[in-house]
Formats: sequence, C-alpha cells, structure tokens
Amino acid sequence: EVSVGCASSCEFSAAEIRVLRLLVDGMTYREMAQTLGVTTDCVKAHISSMLSKTGYTSKTKLAAVVISKKLIVNGF
Repeated sequence: EVSVGCASSCEFSAAEIRVLRLLVDGMTYREMAQTLGVTTDCVKAHISSMLSKTGYTSKTKLAAVVISKKLIVNGF
C-alpha cells in the first residue's frame, strides 16, 4: 500500500490502475482508450476519479508521484 496524495493505492480500482500505467507511458486519452477498448470519456472519467481521490489537480502530477513512489514502474 502506497500513499498517493490524499489516497491510498488500494483505493484505486483495477481499471484506474490500467489507465494509470498507460498515463505513465505517456499515452494520450485517445491512445489509452484504443488500447483498453473503451471510450475517451471512460479514460477521462478514470483519471478524474483518481485526481479526486488524491486531491491532485493535474494528471502530470499524478503520474510523477506514482513514478516517484514506484507504484507504477515505467516499462513494466
């Protein structure tokens, strides 16, 4: 369990973690949606949910923190 802003990593759903991995890889909303077989609105909803849980206002900040805490390791 890793603290990410105001949230704990266990508060993220499996779908949110999948989106987070692709965000860390630098994918756009469209690329994430195509990779996951969902709509861009779905991807945006997952990111919005994670931002709400953590208290962060930027997906870039979210990605930077999860990388720095080794919650998501780029390339794995």
